[in-house]
Amino acid sequence: MIEDFESKIRHTIEYLPPMPIVMTELIQALKDEDVELSTLGRIISKDPSMSLNVLKVANSAFYGLRNKVATIEHAVRMLGIREITSLCIACSTWNVLKPSAKEQTIDLAMFWRHSVATGVFAKLLADELNIGLLNSIYLAGLMHDVGKIVLDRFAHDEYMDVLRLTYNEGVPALEAERQVMGASHDMVGSWLMEKWQLPEVFGQVAKYHHSIFETPEGLMIPVSIVSFANHLAKFKSFGFGGDTGGIVLKDTDAFRVLERINPVVRGLDFVDFIASLDQAGEDIMELERVING
Repeated sequence: MIEDFESKIRHTIEYLPPMPIVMTELIQALKDEDVELSTLGRIISKDPSMSLNVLKVANSAFYGLRNKVATIEHAVRMLGIREITSLCIACSTWNVLKPSAKEQTIDLAMFWRHSVATGVFAKLLADELNIGLLNSIYLAGLMHDVGKIVLDRFAHDEYMDVLRLTYNEGVPALEAERQVMGASHDMVGSWLMEKWQLPEVFGQVAKYHHSIFETPEGLMIPVSIVSFANHLAKFKSFGFGGDTGGIVLKDTDAFRVLERINPVVRGLDFVDFIASLDQAGEDIMELERVING
């Protein structure tokens, strides 16, 4: 049953529209520790729409830059190679997964809003905990639920049954997906990341954000941050899929892991931090509009 499901899903992934050449080049740049600013600028400049989105995001309140960013090179210099690359891949991902106008889908606006919120909160949390090595945490957060899009594309009617179970009967999303479809979005998301040959962290975040204690040790921090950001997004009413009620943030596996491996968490004023997330609401809506633009 599961092998048959995997075969069908992988077949669906194979027939998604191909990635734009620019996105392929950006993924390779993301893997290259020594990529130069000028090289990245040339890649992005090949796509006028992507260039416009980079400038929009770079000048958004989310980054709070003092001076207006007028060129791609300036944006890369101000925000960093990995940050800009992640933003570009995020915009390209929407275009690759965007369905035809006639195709029935889940509520994609709500889905992407939750995904953007998770990415934004993951970045803010990483900054708050002073974890400087997570340059791609925004993209990892943005992509964590992308398997849901593939499941919906594969079998829309069945996935609507999944959502009805989660919203109306309170069945957790993973359980509902396995019950109705035979496998869940976390595994499907990891298959898509593997197909796109993204760096390992993206596939691992997609695969383990609901099962943190199964995460390979070296990736426990990014997976835990995205998982906790996922809970935060739902807590702050940027939810999708029905899993919205009753969770105590400090009782989550993500918090327990972060507390164990990063002592800074113990001293963090979570009441103040969560309150500060209200200020990110407009940024989330703006970034979601840019990605869907």
